[in-house]
Amino acid sequence: MHRPALSFALISCLPLLGCTEAHGPPSDAGAPDARRDSNLDSSSDTGLDTGVDSGVDTGLDTGLDTGLDSGLDTGVEAGPLCGDLTRGACLDPALSCLCCPAGGPSERCLCTTSCLGDTECGDPARPYCNKDPFTDGPGMCTAVDFPCAWGAVCASPDTPIATPTGDRALATLEVGDLVYTEHQGELAVRPLRAVSHRFVTDHVVIHVSLENGEELFISPGHPTADGRSFAELGPGDRLGEVAIVALEPRPYAYEATYDILPDSDTGTYIAAGAHIGSTLAP
Repeated sequence: MHRPALSFALISCLPLLGCTEAHGPPSDAGAPDARRDSNLDSSSDTGLDTGVDSGVDTGLDTGLDTGLDSGLDTGVEAGPLCGDLTRGACLDPALSCLCCPAGGPSERCLCTTSCLGDTECGDPARPYCNKDPFTDGPGMCTAVDFPCAWGAVCASPDTPIATPTGDRALATLEVGDLVYTEHQGELAVRPLRAVSHRFVTDHVVIHVSLENGEELFISPGHPTADGRSFAELGPGDRLGEVAIVALEPRPYAYEATYDILPDSDTGTYIAAGAHIGSTLAP
């Protein structure tokens, strides 16, 4: 079936001289001069040299080398590194930390280069220019199977969601509210594990007309219950028990999109009678 194509102190610890006190029997009053000289030389030269040389040189070197050099090196290396779900530094200065949507508010990050096409991705490990098909902006060079949920922004706030007490507007739902979802192979009532809304500008959604007379205004990259995206669908395709009559792109009329995540093993829910997936699923 033909389907229409729908067009990011030095602390130098300086040892204090005279901080300690030696305890012992008092000296004889008539002690010879040589003894006093010996004590003076030993206390002064040895104590001063050892205290100053060892305390200053060793302490200074150790404090400076260990406290500054090692501490500085450790601080830099211990900072967040770019990868998976984390923005951070790249060890290779020729690469940048670039990220793409992972669904909902999450994003996936990679040390890579930007691109406009596959020809700009020269690294065999990242040969694919992974970019948003719904915009003309640059993408990022990734492996072919690197997952990016481009366009998965969510649905309109008035989307009717099936709950045990009847349909409720998507934007009114909160964590803990009960909704219908598929769980362990059956339709079940489960609480919501997460809700989200995301502000958008100049957003385009797909107006989906369903055979039950209902309609959806939903982002092109939003997933269906069976793992497709709405951008891939055409008239006659089914979303659970209901079929699609027509689809057309429309400018989005609201300032934010909304989504929910039921606490089920599929994360799916029923919107306007159609079984759809969640952009919040990990």
